Amino acid sequence: MSFEIENVRDFIILHYHVTERSDSAFWRQCRSMHIPESLTHRIELFKQTGRVFKVPTEAVRRELVDPGDAGQGLLPEQYHPSST
Repeated sequence: MSFEIENVRDFIILHYHVTERSDSAFWRQCRSMHIPESLTHRIELFKQTGRVFKVPTEAVRRELVDPGDAGQGLLPEQYHPSST
């Protein structure tokens, strides 16, 4: 259960952390806040390959990104060959 709660936490933090907003102290803090290692790992994998990392034991698949995240600047540096 803790794994699933942490997974949901990471999903929520992601949307605040990747924002391009900087019009208030709140949004600047969201962009610069420390994020959990599990989320850092997923973001880096996505940036490197364009693929969403999923742990086999996840009860529910939670996409790392959606069109909103791409609109906020979270884009892969390259794509994994199987993604094209």
